[in-house]
Amino acid sequence: PVSPIEVAISRDAEAGANRVTWSIPIAPEFLAAAGSDGELPLPASDQDMSDDMQATSGYKLQPRRLVATVPYGGNPQDEDVSNVRKELYDAIISDGLNPKLDESGRPMFFFWQNDAKACYVSDGGLGMSVYEWRPKF
Repeated sequence: PVSPIEVAISRDAEAGANRVTWSIPIAPEFLAAAGSDGELPLPASDQDMSDDMQATSGYKLQPRRLVATVPYGGNPQDEDVSNVRKELYDAIISDGLNPKLDESGRPMFFFWQNDAKACYVSDGGLGMSVYEWRPKF
């Protein structure tokens, strides 16, 4: 199975910065790698980064959910994302639905990043195929 990667950007008030969260779905077959103790491997620390700059990782079951979408051909950190989020929020409210809120009461948004998709190799390991990468400088 191949699926898009989910990218969410939220405000971390304690750090005074944005927090970028990447969610990569895993196939049920991947759980076979957990073995009898049920532990899945996590990435090792990056030795070239200071301890306070290390990324964290973990596994979390994503419950079934209803997702509202709008077409958008840009990147999650583009300047016009605020307008796209407002358009989506207004559409949700006009349909009589209530968006899921974060801890601070703000609506939660994420992107399905379709130019990078998670996939799995034949032995069950995680692989990745990036279809298009265009850095914006």
